[in-house]
Amino acid sequence: MSHVFTRPGTFAVGLSSADALGNATSATGSIAVSPVATRPPKLEHLRQSNRRWREGSALARLAAKRRAPLGTAFAFTLDQAARVTLTFTQPARGRRVKGHCVAATRRNRKARRCTRVLSRGAISLAAHAGANEILFQGRLSGARKLRPGTYTVLVAAENAAGQRSSTSRLLTTVVP
Repeated sequence: MSHVFTRPGTFAVGLSSADALGNATSATGSIAVSPVATRPPKLEHLRQSNRRWREGSALARLAAKRRAPLGTAFAFTLDQAARVTLTFTQPARGRRVKGHCVAATRRNRKARRCTRVLSRGAISLAAHAGANEILFQGRLSGARKLRPGTYTVLVAAENAAGQRSSTSRLLTTVVP
């Protein structure tokens, strides 16, 4: 037996069963049904603490003067709980071949120049409604990190219903 709930709320449920010998048992409880989001999440007030920063390290050490700060923090607000994805991209030179911008090779070296956008990695985290802050030191995973360079950070949120916010952009620079 199954049931589809058509509205949010808390509902009483009961279950009873009997075995072949006629021994019966029952249990009661409640189930809470959350409302399904009817609109895409709204990602607002996106900012970062340091536009120019250096990668972090697992070991603590004294800070050198006049160096870029260690890492950055991305802060934003959401109107509902959602998964937030930060994608780090960089422009790269290429050649226009059959209407597409592709990597330059010896074969296409005389084709018209173009600029393509390469994704260098992404991180995705569950965020809550209200103010959020992501502390970031350049590590995309335990083994992958961003190399020094300038990146465009594309930030978007997606709720549980699969609805996406508009994409916001930031520029950030990782220095050696």
